[in-house]
Amino acid sequence: MSAHLAQYAGIAVGVVIFVAAAVWPAIALVTQALVDGQPATPYSFPQGIFLRSVFLAFGGTLAALLLAMPGALVVARLGRRRLDGWIAGMLIAPLIFPVMVYAFGWDRVLKVPGELRCVWVWATWAWPVPALVLGWGWARLGRRRYEAALLSASPPPAFLHGVFPILWRQVLACGLLLFAFFLGDYTVPHACGLIVYATELLLAAESSPHPRAALVAALPVAAAIALSLLLALMVWRERPEIDESDDADLAASAGWSRWLAPLLTAICVGVPLVGLMHSVPVTASVAETLDTYCREIVVSLGVAAAGGVATVLMGAALATLPGVRWLALGWALVWAALPGALIGSSVISAYLRIPSVYDHWLIMVIGYVARFGWVGIVVGLLAQTGVGRAQLKSARIDGAGAVAASWRVALAGNLPTLACGALVVSALCLSEACTTALVRVPEVNPIALILIEKFHRFEDEILVGISLLLVLGALPGAVLAGVVSRR
Repeated sequence: MSAHLAQYAGIAVGVVIFVAAAVWPAIALVTQALVDGQPATPYSFPQGIFLRSVFLAFGGTLAALLLAMPGALVVARLGRRRLDGWIAGMLIAPLIFPVMVYAFGWDRVLKVPGELRCVWVWATWAWPVPALVLGWGWARLGRRRYEAALLSASPPPAFLHGVFPILWRQVLACGLLLFAFFLGDYTVPHACGLIVYATELLLAAESSPHPRAALVAALPVAAAIALSLLLALMVWRERPEIDESDDADLAASAGWSRWLAPLLTAICVGVPLVGLMHSVPVTASVAETLDTYCREIVVSLGVAAAGGVATVLMGAALATLPGVRWLALGWALVWAALPGALIGSSVISAYLRIPSVYDHWLIMVIGYVARFGWVGIVVGLLAQTGVGRAQLKSARIDGAGAVAASWRVALAGNLPTLACGALVVSALCLSEACTTALVRVPEVNPIALILIEKFHRFEDEILVGISLLLVLGALPGAVLAGVVSRR
């Protein structure tokens, strides 16, 4: 009986976290925007900045898709060998490390205009997403057609005429998702010295006490993001079904392509890190950072870890509920794509009149869950699929219900996946700057905001020291991702 109580208590806590971080803030923001008075100064739509944001997002999307093609080739040829798990972990690594650190590193390597650097940083950070989607689709749907096309054409034409006609939906869906995310991103353009629409939203949210100000300012970009996500969903639903009877184990034919993974990782992760470390003495900068901001680093780590655990607990609980999991994932994806300033404004609107939460570091955890909740749900779904159907069927035959089988068999059998998700979300929380700029408390000085401050003050030694510490904080998640990929 105690095991059943613990199971349902865990699921209940996860559902409460979801409501507190994603559902109630949205309701509170819209409600207060409707009942509160009109802001003193009407919002003036910055058309030029909006168009710049659209062009930058489109450029980043196109560059990420082009950079993903070699990675898709690697994914398509991965099998079940021991080494292939680590190669898959390498492909995921660029997503785990803080994108702000990449921006600062490339700033020292690429002496190009900020617009080009912003596009490049986005592409070198986000390309694993389309690479994984296209690679898996290629392996299951287009492998035989590609091999047949190779008999009469070189690899690029073989891919264009043999694979692309059946994978264009995956390409378009990934492109729309990346475009929606880039359009609402604040961190990379800010680190590249650019003012985009997300910057305007943050200024509007910080300068006005009226929730309507942030909501009205966010409407144009929110509409564009919502349209992109809707089109991505429609395109994704029309994709060809995967033929499970086809052999997906291509380990024997991987050949030279497996070395593309270390090469891509070295370019996308290694080059900006080397650029950072060559700009200042590493040992002295890290020592000075630890000596000056030891308390802030420890507190930030603690709050970020709480955000990671709460996010994965929420995702694991929702993944066990068949009628809720996909609805929750869609809701969380919409929240993830919206600008961080709007998410921060919604959390403030929800808890402004609840001092026990508003004046406590717990509100920062709620903001982190709202921002990265979709990662927790995806991790929960991955843990569900990591157990064979035979095991779940055996549990059902033994009398376990659908929820009990999901919680006590699927999730309990994939604790490394859940732990990896918690570490990854914690690393993302450490580097989140936009939502944290609004949702914060006096006793917590987030390390991401200190990093932004040092960037503006040109204090390179502290900037590099904090950046390297953020990378070290993300490293356990990257290593565990390789272990999970092997499994």
